[in-house]
Amino acid sequence: MKADSKKAMKALLTIKDVLLDLGIEDFVLSTLTEDQDGKAQYQVIFGGDEVAIAHILMRLEKTAPEDTKNHIAQHKIKKLFEDLEGDQNEI
Repeated sequence: MKADSKKAMKALLTIKDVLLDLGIEDFVLSTLTEDQDGKAQYQVIFGGDEVAIAHILMRLEKTAPEDTKNHIAQHKIKKLFEDLEGDQNEI
């Protein structure tokens, strides 16, 4: 996972250009690297309109392995609880 995030982004931009040259306008490209302090660095490039991107992301989640789906669900629940706690603090 340790990689230069700038080089990763440059590679994604190259892949983006290849996809566009092939006539593929709807895509989601993403990588995860680690900076020198061990913090996660995400590089993400979206191509296409909002609807196409949303469909790609939903399809990725739907076709993910079961363990990954469970992990996603746990994060969604955690985020929901955090949002609910935040709402209570505002009242």
